[in-house]
Amino acid sequence: DRIVRDSEFKSLKQNLSKLRESIDGVMCGNIGALEFASSEMPGISLCADLGLNVFNSESAKYLERFGASGVTISPELNFKEIEELTESCGFEYEAIVYGYLPLMTMVHCPMSLVKKCGSDRDCERCEFKSGYELSDRKNMKFKIQRAKDITTIYNGQRLFIPEYMGKFESAEISYARLDFTDEREEISEILDIYHSALEGVADRQSVERYKEELGEKAAFTKGHYFRGTI
Repeated sequence: DRIVRDSEFKSLKQNLSKLRESIDGVMCGNIGALEFASSEMPGISLCADLGLNVFNSESAKYLERFGASGVTISPELNFKEIEELTESCGFEYEAIVYGYLPLMTMVHCPMSLVKKCGSDRDCERCEFKSGYELSDRKNMKFKIQRAKDITTIYNGQRLFIPEYMGKFESAEISYARLDFTDEREEISEILDIYHSALEGVADRQSVERYKEELGEKAAFTKGHYFRGTI
């Protein structure tokens, strides 16, 4: 996770000796986790996850010193910037191509103000841990999820760009990642669409047709892949 407590590192260290032979690699959401995994599991494949926000070649090369051999690129990059990054460093690159992107991660629980709760001892059993949203002045809805005493606030629009999978291949992206949060019945259909796109079968019309079927239940975005961040 992006936030890892000292007690969690101690627990991980105790269990790693039992799990080492079963683990192919570790996704690290922060510098501390990357350094910990590198020292405790020498030789294992380490990937810098979204929390490290790899934005350019300098950040990728810096993480390489900690043992990273792969990175999840920042979703704030556009395709031109992605190509420049993949050309400059010999990593395995992963891009998020579907999902509600996390906007904020924090220890505080916004719903504690509603519940008037001052403790995180019952977070896993709390009725407010999921299924609720924050809204802004434009009435945009942002999903809230609480897990392991950590709150994640997600974008109100889901990233959905299967018709552009060819551009990720051209940019030398090794892995396409689909992040699911509270989707259920849709998962199979979404996976089918992305598989079809990778095989060159899905086109823009089939994608638009799927969006129309969902109607007002979902809002979609192409993220920053076609605009970048100023």
